[in-house]
Amino acid sequence: MYTTIIHPIRKALCLSVEEYVVLDTIYHLSNNQTYGHWCIMSKRKLAEVLDLSERVIYRTLKTLELKELITRDESTGYVKTLDNFNEMIANKDDWIIGFKGKETAFLSGKNNFGCQNGSGTAKLTAGYCQNGSVDTAKMADNIYKDNNNDKNSSHSLYARARARDDDYVKMPIIEYSKICDDFGQANVDKIIDEMNLWIKSTGKTYKDYPSAVRMWLNRADPIWPKEKIKKATDQEWLEMWDKGKKWRTALERADSLRYIAFVAKNNLWK
Repeated sequence: MYTTIIHPIRKALCLSVEEYVVLDTIYHLSNNQTYGHWCIMSKRKLAEVLDLSERVIYRTLKTLELKELITRDESTGYVKTLDNFNEMIANKDDWIIGFKGKETAFLSGKNNFGCQNGSGTAKLTAGYCQNGSVDTAKMADNIYKDNNNDKNSSHSLYARARARDDDYVKMPIIEYSKICDDFGQANVDKIIDEMNLWIKSTGKTYKDYPSAVRMWLNRADPIWPKEKIKKATDQEWLEMWDKGKKWRTALERADSLRYIAFVAKNNLWK
């Protein structure tokens, strides 16, 4: 078994390398007729094959489901990839060498891959498409280019779908997605709105907006001490869980046994 990572596809889907490897493995294992095109490998075996922890596999599967890249059979637990990803792989040569001006559904912004605020459709902006064609070399450069001080740049990959003229806080889609994973999308957008008002009123700016957003988030809602987390009720644990990956990590570190029981009881690994 092997994995070829097509980075233009991975970046367009806002996936980490680990997430892409899991997704690609499911794609190949579900490419069978015997089991109705389902990947029947257990999560434990999948973790063993990919040298990942079972916890990472569970978390990754949840992420891929939320992005509508895989689906799960509730009766068997089997998973398989959906057309969002299947069609990309079927046209992988276009993603590797460039679209050369061809019209493609992948650039239409119809699919939501978690790269924006969850309402409306995702948009692959001018940073991906130059004069009607995609150039993979330009794509990599545009994704990581720092356009914090140029909010009118046509190459700026502003993360949120609802970009407005009064938005000053800009960052690459990938960075925005990571912060949302850590803190929760609603919290991130709320802080960005507060930062926009502050920047507009003071005239001050930041050189590194992703780090600045994290700083504001940490200051607004600091992680509870371990002892306080241990004494918290199950309802408080659910509220902390909903705040994002950063809080979930804090729950696990505070009481690993309770964490496992809590996740299983509330069916949070599905």
